[in-house]
Amino acid sequence: MDRAHRATVPQRLHYSKCIRCRHDKKKCLPVNRTWPRQKCDRCAKYNYACSPSMTANQERKSHQDPRTRGALIPVPSNQGQIEALMGLNGAPSSSEIRPGKQNDGSFIKPKCAVYFHSLMKANWTCFGSHESISDAPNPNDIGSMFRWVYTYEARQLYHALSMRLAAVEIGAQYTNLFQKAISYGMDEPNSREFASRKMILEIGQGTRTPGSQHQVQDEDDLIRNIDKTICVALRWKYLVETIGVPEVVLIRWKGGGEIEDDMPVPDIDSVSNEEHDYLLPKLLDPALGLKETCLKLSGVVGMIQRWKDLKEPDLRTFLAQEIKRRVKDVLGGPEPLNASEEEEEEEEDDDDESMPDAEINRDADLGSFDGWKGTIDFSQI
Repeated sequence: MDRAHRATVPQRLHYSKCIRCRHDKKKCLPVNRTWPRQKCDRCAKYNYACSPSMTANQERKSHQDPRTRGALIPVPSNQGQIEALMGLNGAPSSSEIRPGKQNDGSFIKPKCAVYFHSLMKANWTCFGSHESISDAPNPNDIGSMFRWVYTYEARQLYHALSMRLAAVEIGAQYTNLFQKAISYGMDEPNSREFASRKMILEIGQGTRTPGSQHQVQDEDDLIRNIDKTICVALRWKYLVETIGVPEVVLIRWKGGGEIEDDMPVPDIDSVSNEEHDYLLPKLLDPALGLKETCLKLSGVVGMIQRWKDLKEPDLRTFLAQEIKRRVKDVLGGPEPLNASEEEEEEEEDDDDESMPDAEINRDADLGSFDGWKGTIDFSQI
């Protein structure tokens, strides 16, 4: 009887896992790994903080025994190592210096600040008027043309923000259709095909032109564009969910800034799937500071979205100043895209007649925004 009773009681298996995998109730592989030299596969893939593999009992004892607290942190074995870690006179080492305003009043920009150059340079004071968000200014109104040029960065950033947030929503709808197909019992490939066909059907219903001689070719192009749109939409959706806030869609590298050799170009829209698989872990590398920076900027996207339809002048002024303050506190002020730009400005200071033309020509050069070129065209949907 006892043997039969024991047979019905499930045996508790004591798996060795890191703290993160045990908390998330996920597999933790490989089992025999060397800590801290090697992370588990899951923590390495998703850039989680890892820890030594141990059973639930061992983890419980490590929390209960005060002598083992802090056992996950490597402790120097002698005073020399402590001094080397802290630096001379107990000062923190360079690896411990965090971006932002320092005690001496200086400001250290996050490494990823170059990705937010447009956000730092954007001026929201005049943004929101009809001229500032239209495709072209009124040529008969000098004020209209000034506002259009003055708000170039804000206008381009706002358009990119709107399109990327729309892409995130498309990715969410696709994911819902995919999960719905999974719940029906379909396997993963068929579920993806079901979700794609469903979205193509819904989007394409309003774009068909019966009787057109080029209808088949147009539909083929439409299907390819929608497939490409879904692919990029899922990339932005995953990036927003991984970072945790939508401010990551504000990255906009125009190709003119200085990027260090170990920093990837955040060309999320047009890279191939293989290049994207290589790019994503680079963007999520803690050393880049993209996630930390986006979390500090949390709320800026909401302010920009509310700005366009805000009518009260006092509220518009307050919101523009608040956006500027938040961006400056996190990223600092904008820097020239290259070193020669500062030299050109200094040389032009002595020539009053050439300055207006130089400024207008430089703004005209900024008119080639190709962050979404060749990838997603929502005007076709």
